Amino acid sequence: MKPFICLSLVYFFMANPIHQPLHAADSTLIVMTFNIKNRYQEPPNDWQSRLPKIKEVIEDHAPHVFGVQEAFYNQVKDLDEALPGYEWIGLGRDGGSRNEFMAVYYDTQRLQPLEFDHFWLSDTPLTMASASWGNTNRRMVTWVKFRDKQVSREFVFINTHFDHRVELARVNSAFLIEKKTRDIESGTPVILVGDFNAQAGQHPAYDILTKAAAFEDSWLKASERVGEGLDTFNGFRYGPHDGGRRIDWILARGPIKAQKAIIDNRDYDRLYPSDHFPVIAHYDYVKEPDPLFYFQAHRGAVDEAPENTLAALKHAWAIPGAIPEIDVRHTADGVLVALHDETLEMTAPDSFAWKTKPVSQLTWNQIKNIDVGSHFDASFKEEKIPRLEQVLQMMVKDPGRQLYIDLKGDVDSGMLESMIAETGVESRLIFVHGEPDELRRLKAKFLLSRTMTWLSGTESEIKKQFETLNEQAFAGIDQLQVHLHGHEEQGVVVYDIESEWLKYAFTVLAERGLVLQVRPFVFTPVSLAKLKSLGIRWFVTDAPHAFHGALSETADP
Repeated sequence: MKPFICLSLVYFFMANPIHQPLHAADSTLIVMTFNIKNRYQEPPNDWQSRLPKIKEVIEDHAPHVFGVQEAFYNQVKDLDEALPGYEWIGLGRDGGSRNEFMAVYYDTQRLQPLEFDHFWLSDTPLTMASASWGNTNRRMVTWVKFRDKQVSREFVFINTHFDHRVELARVNSAFLIEKKTRDIESGTPVILVGDFNAQAGQHPAYDILTKAAAFEDSWLKASERVGEGLDTFNGFRYGPHDGGRRIDWILARGPIKAQKAIIDNRDYDRLYPSDHFPVIAHYDYVKEPDPLFYFQAHRGAVDEAPENTLAALKHAWAIPGAIPEIDVRHTADGVLVALHDETLEMTAPDSFAWKTKPVSQLTWNQIKNIDVGSHFDASFKEEKIPRLEQVLQMMVKDPGRQLYIDLKGDVDSGMLESMIAETGVESRLIFVHGEPDELRRLKAKFLLSRTMTWLSGTESEIKKQFETLNEQAFAGIDQLQVHLHGHEEQGVVVYDIESEWLKYAFTVLAERGLVLQVRPFVFTPVSLAKLKSLGIRWFVTDAPHAFHGALSETADP
């Protein structure tokens, strides 16, 4: 994972000897989030009265890693002294030891920090103590990438605290975290904890994180729950807190599964350790199997992120089975860029002077700083047109990534060949072109790559095109995509091409060791299950996250 930001600051690490193991020797990872309330309370809720209770709660649950919110420096140090099995990482939200910390504590026997950093929840996240969106309190994130020494796995832990007054601040904070976490390598578990000051399931910030960012709520996913129906905020008021209003969350994504979730509402003679109950989750690592199904994410993820951008690629690569596609053109000075249309009319802001001029007549310097993300959504502001070289370098960093490349116009084959040779990703590329003759030329040049073309039009046109290719033994083609239009009749999707012909096409291609790929423009879990029952394992979609969700709901044939 790339660091979110780089700061030249003094960070605080407190080393303590450990004489006894904190945990049993198993692979379960225990995580906690705990807003411990700041130091300004009067007795009996003052810090010194509450510290022993908080210590007991933490020791009882024995988390391997936990994040605290609202902690001032003296509280961070006191917890460090009270918990000799842990070290911590943190920074005051006004810099140095000033103001509240999003401190992350970790069991040193179990976890080794590999990277860490901080950013602020604002329009200028690299600026210390910055605030935007109308919130007067500075809010921030502390993140750490850990190596779990017991199982030789890595994961990223993120701790935050959203603003409690301003709705826009909470929404934009969620958007920012979604954006920042796009750079994390696929296959790396990511755990996000904090006080979000928003009710789970009832707020846009929750939707952004659980949908756009693809995090899963440990409370909903865990097979065992303790504290069902509890609020997580108690306000130091003793009594029932059974409204089910959870504003403290533990979210996760990647190959990790919540087995148990706990809201601990213990009291000490009718007094609580904090005005929030701690939330705990027990996770098991899982090995992501090779996907049984694959799907091309058209133009990166055209319905879920700005097309042909790095953000779209990262979005798609984070989804199991998704292989993003990009379109490649050249500028006037020969730079290969990811762009579908000949012009920037559909993606550039109106202020761009040459919006309707072909990119092949513009230089890289003229287009490289254009914002092509804001037209899709404000959260993608400042997304730029990527160079093909950038995309291929992203593949180098993660050997599990594959990519479809649709060549548009007269691309310099020598430059393309040089880039691919330099990055060594040839075997993970699938070239796309509407002309089979061009695919045959590409296949002769890039022996390790695969190729794909598509069939579109009416049912009779598609069938005629198929037989023409069949007569040519599908020379130069590894994958054949069929456009599958459909409509709903009483809630059931009916496709324009009947199942019998799709089964025939699948069999003909399979006998030659080739792949039939279908592009269902309309789909439901039921319609996808029917396609799967024909043996089809490859698909195309504009909405990879939604498609994966629908595909996951279907039963294997």
